[in-house]
Amino acid sequence: MKADFKYKTEVKLEERKNEANRILNQYPNRMPVICEVAPNTNLPPLNKTKYLVPGDMTVANFQFLIRKHIDLNELSALYLITKKGITITGDKTMREIYNIHKDREDNFLYLFYASELTWG
Repeated sequence: MKADFKYKTEVKLEERKNEANRILNQYPNRMPVICEVAPNTNLPPLNKTKYLVPGDMTVANFQFLIRKHIDLNELSALYLITKKGITITGDKTMREIYNIHKDREDNFLYLFYASELTWG
């Protein structure tokens, strides 16, 4: 998957790095996450895309949070996908996901959310 995150294109690298590092220093048990709607999906965009997520929160709980913010019923599918196109599963903690998939340049974890797993 080769899609750009709006946050990454609108905020300069140095500013993103400074913000993520400030967050990590001030809140060592939380992860800075950018979550945006995936391209070519019919889901609405979030009102906010930056989240400060507890490291011990499960992916399933984060999905529930996103689902609540976009008013998506529990019967509809919701997938979280990394910037490299990897779908993350609900049983992992956000710290595990962050440590594996964070952006090495700016230390944010970038996730897309989608209602289906088709790209193109």
